[in-house]
Amino acid sequence: MAKRNILIIDDEELVGDFLAALLKHQGYQSTISQSAEDALVGFADIGYDLVLTDIFMDGMGGIEGIKKMRALKPDLPIIAMSAGYGDMGPETALQAAEKIGADGALAKPISPEDLISVLEEHLGGA
Repeated sequence: MAKRNILIIDDEELVGDFLAALLKHQGYQSTISQSAEDALVGFADIGYDLVLTDIFMDGMGGIEGIKKMRALKPDLPIIAMSAGYGDMGPETALQAAEKIGADGALAKPISPEDLISVLEEHLGGA
């Protein structure tokens, strides 16, 4: 069976690298994009199995990115990630993401256990 391919969208390079390392350790392959705009280049043609996207990023950001990805691939699991922004805590930000189409949410900092749990819930394991 081919490895599951996870798209990671986060403007913080360390976060993307951390998530990619965790995914690799669990038997997944991953692609890292540092913006929703970059992630959408060729998005419809690439066989991603799941998307992990930060919500607050420069440019389009995760909320608009989720809307566009959902329009292109309605059945693709999309998991929103957030540490919050300004007066908005991570729970509020993640609730907003779920309202516009995210299938799940992870509050930052993300623990390996939480990441694995979300992947198993949406993909059934590597």
